Amino acid sequence: MPIITSVISYYAQTLGIIMLGYMVDPSFTPFFIQMFLSALDWKNVVL
Repeated sequence: MPIITSVISYYAQTLGIIMLGYMVDPSFTPFFIQMFLSALDWKNVVL
């Protein structure tokens, strides 16, 4: 299952559906907020 998720995420990034992450978030930030803050894209949270 992790392989499938990784492949979907990889192709979503290469096709431009979601943005590449470019920011490292602090570890105390909640998970869904970390996903948004990493690339400043709401689609990362959905994926």
